[in-house]
Amino acid sequence: MQPICLWSMAAAVGFVMILEFGARMQQDMVMGKDHIAGPKPDAVAQFLGQLRQHGERLFLQIGEFGHAVETLRRAEAEFGVPASVIVGIIGVETIYGRDMGTFRVMDSLSTLAFDYPDTPNREARTKLFRDQLADYLLWCRDTKTDVFSVLGSYAGAIGIPQFMPTSLREYAIDYDGDGHIDLRNSPADAIGS
Repeated sequence: MQPICLWSMAAAVGFVMILEFGARMQQDMVMGKDHIAGPKPDAVAQFLGQLRQHGERLFLQIGEFGHAVETLRRAEAEFGVPASVIVGIIGVETIYGRDMGTFRVMDSLSTLAFDYPDTPNREARTKLFRDQLADYLLWCRDTKTDVFSVLGSYAGAIGIPQFMPTSLREYAIDYDGDGHIDLRNSPADAIGS
């Protein structure tokens, strides 16, 4: 019996999801490289302004992040990653959990896996997103998560630290000890991961 290639499985499942179950192609993702080339200078300035204005004090002191200091110290001791690096990553990726994305991850990954813009790196990027789609489907199966319920970035990154599905499956951990990994709602899981 011949082994099944993961991206072939993703391709088959992705097409079925698109045609039969309602995954929506995201047209704004396939408009070409100029459309997705990256943030404009004004957007970067606005982002940095928001980051400075709200900063790490929000992350460390209020709401669900109230125990973040102790969790950061524990993670630093356990993994050897400085707390400032963890806080910096989470700050840059989602402004301390404030902006985790509004795209359905299934739509994002399906679109980028099967309709990536015509760019010089299209073949490599298509393969990357097919692999990510396969890992996303496996993660959803393993965690009994509805494939259409997860929101993330336009590229399919998930949660407070913006993990792509492959990283989510490989590196995410249950750091708050509640029995499941939740990078969208658990600051401790985000910090530990």
